[in-house]
Amino acid sequence: TAPALETLAIIAYRQPITRPDVEAVRGVAIDGVLQTLMERGLVKISGRAEIPGRPLLYETTQFFLDHFGLRNLDELPNVEELRRRYLPVNPRPQPPVATEQTAPTSPT
Repeated sequence: TAPALETLAIIAYRQPITRPDVEAVRGVAIDGVLQTLMERGLVKISGRAEIPGRPLLYETTQFFLDHFGLRNLDELPNVEELRRRYLPVNPRPQPPVATEQTAPTSPT
């Protein structure tokens, strides 16, 4: 699912990372998504953060690397590579959005 892929990407790029830190990036709770990723063997607990409350740290697994055809995390694409691959080079211009000042008025 899209939430699972987004969560997995955050963990992959920022590991080791705590659940609250992932939730801060996503803006939503990830309890169910995180549990699913762990059940599928893509994410594991890697320890505890050395901060108050000592929250669990999460990281990706060897299965994650194998599943995505990576030898190591250095093979994850960087931001520029992702932009080139997934964002159009010449996006189509969008028509201007009508506002109250520019919106046509109907005859009364």
